[in-house]
Amino acid sequence: MSEKKEKKRKGRYSYLNDFRLNEQNEYEYQGNVYAVDLPGEQKKKLLRSVLILLAECAGLILMAGVVPFEGLMNTFYVIVPYITEIGFAGFLISAVLTVYKNDELREYVYQKSAKRLNVYGPGLLGTSIVRLAASLLFVLIKGIGKPLSAAIYFLITLLLIVLEIKAVQSVMALKYRLAREKKTENQ
Repeated sequence: MSEKKEKKRKGRYSYLNDFRLNEQNEYEYQGNVYAVDLPGEQKKKLLRSVLILLAECAGLILMAGVVPFEGLMNTFYVIVPYITEIGFAGFLISAVLTVYKNDELREYVYQKSAKRLNVYGPGLLGTSIVRLAASLLFVLIKGIGKPLSAAIYFLITLLLIVLEIKAVQSVMALKYRLAREKKTENQ
C-alpha cells in the first residue's frame, strides 16, 4: 500500500496536523493535552460554583437591562458597555462550561477556552465597571429621572460587580498542567 503524503495545514486549521492515522486506520489526536491542576471532584465543585455565580451574573445583567433606567434608553455611552458586557458574559460562560465538561483539553480547545478565561473574566468585570461609570456620568449630565428605577438599576449593578469579582478571582486562580505531551513522528 502506498504512503499518502500528509498535507501540512497552516493558520486556522493547523490543529488538524496533530491528528494521525493509527494501525486501525482511525484518526487519533497526538498533540498536547492539558488538564486543570486540581483533583477531579474538587475541580468540578469549584467550576460548578463559578457557573452558578456566572448564571447569577447573567441574570443580573438582563435584569439591569429590564429596569426602566433612562440611561439605557438612547444613550450610546451606556448602551455600548451594556451590550459588550452581555457578550463577555456569554463568552465566559461558554469557556467555563468547556473546561467543566472536559477532564482533559486538547491543545486547540485549551487555546480557545481555558487560555481565554484570562481575557473574558477581566473583560466582563471591566465592562461592568465602565457601564457603572457611564451610568453615573449620565445621571450627572441629565439628572436622575425616576429615582426608584435608578436606585434599583444601581443596586443591581453594584451587586453584579461584587459577584463578578468573586467569579473572576476563582477563574483566574485555575492552574493548568500538561497532562500529555505531543507525540512526535518517532514515538
